[in-house]
Amino acid sequence: MAETAVTVSVVLAEKVLSSLHLWNLHKNIRDGVEHLKICLRTMQAYLQGTEGNESQKERREQVRVVAYDIENVLDELMRHAPRRFRRHDVLNKPRQTLHDAAHWFLVHEMPSKMNDIKTKIDEIKFLDSFREGSGRVSFSEEGSSSASSVEHQIKPA
Repeated sequence: MAETAVTVSVVLAEKVLSSLHLWNLHKNIRDGVEHLKICLRTMQAYLQGTEGNESQKERREQVRVVAYDIENVLDELMRHAPRRFRRHDVLNKPRQTLHDAAHWFLVHEMPSKMNDIKTKIDEIKFLDSFREGSGRVSFSEEGSSSASSVEHQIKPA
């Protein structure tokens, strides 16, 4: 089930990426979608590598949830993206302008939603560091002249 969610999201990401040049949206939206696609490809490889491994069941569920989140963001982007009306009638320009204005705010919330997904992925990676036994956590100190970062070793129980 997780593999299906990731595969659907990859296809949707490719569709969104192929349409972005038509929409003339800000570059950070394109970069965000490309980053999500890379994450999805990584998830896809992970799921194929852990197929049938019961010890990874919880992680596979986390990957599935993130894939659904990505799919929802991409669906929303497709739904609110600027439309290019093909008819050449008098109402074409006003219709396009009204649609673009109504959906502008929603489309420009997308980078924030993409960052939320990136945070979820980073949290999964962070928890994996404990599963793998590395237990290494890095905390950045801003404004410190003596050190740019402090590393703490956390020993697994």
